[in-house]
Amino acid sequence: MRSLAKNVVAFTTLFIAVIYVAEAQTAPAQNPVQLENVVNSFYESVNDQSRLYTGPQYEAYDNTIKGSANLDDASTFVKGTIQYDGFVYTEVPLMYDTYKDVVVVTPPRSNKNISLVNERVQSFDLQSRHFIYMEAAKDFNAGFYNELYHGKSQVLVKFSKEMQAANTNDASSFKAKTNIYVQNKGKYFSVNNENALLGAFADKKHDLKQYMHDNGMDYKLNPEQTAAKVAARYDELVDNMYKMTAARK
Repeated sequence: MRSLAKNVVAFTTLFIAVIYVAEAQTAPAQNPVQLENVVNSFYESVNDQSRLYTGPQYEAYDNTIKGSANLDDASTFVKGTIQYDGFVYTEVPLMYDTYKDVVVVTPPRSNKNISLVNERVQSFDLQSRHFIYMEAAKDFNAGFYNELYHGKSQVLVKFSKEMQAANTNDASSFKAKTNIYVQNKGKYFSVNNENALLGAFADKKHDLKQYMHDNGMDYKLNPEQTAAKVAARYDELVDNMYKMTAARK
């Protein structure tokens, strides 16, 4: 509440100052300078107070390493939406380092990048994907996961990168890795093929296998989309079963 109050005061101060400068007629030549000074002071105030720009300084990689550590090999910041400490920020330039598993931001009017504190990031949307922070569980590590589907069941994708050590012929390089997880009835399953996917929904395995066949779905060709559709179909089948049971009573 204290931080919010400070921001309200800062915005109010800026608003009043801008009106004052705009209406001043005695020294019009100085107005742009006065306005710039007010805006600079405002940005400095907001930068110090912002909940978003908190975390350790992000250290860049040695430029001799081949490839990029970032999601989709992005070389620049991309605007996205992030929920941090319960506050939602939109149109924020973000980078997602999948090797360190951190979200990176650049404070306004700064040339230093910051790694956000993972546990304080509830979710973020970047490059047409929705990521959520997951705490460590029996079957996977804590970190950011792309949430493909969330009903009674859930489908998550973990994007990560490994560092390939340098040898006599090649420099060090990043190697991308993707893992899919399915949650059913509170248990998470690592899914890397069709059998593992159907095994996560064992009680409806036959129905789901027929569903995949009828819709020409091939896990190998599109594992992420297939997993999401199968999970959604599973939830639909279970819901229908409950409705039929209730109707008989």
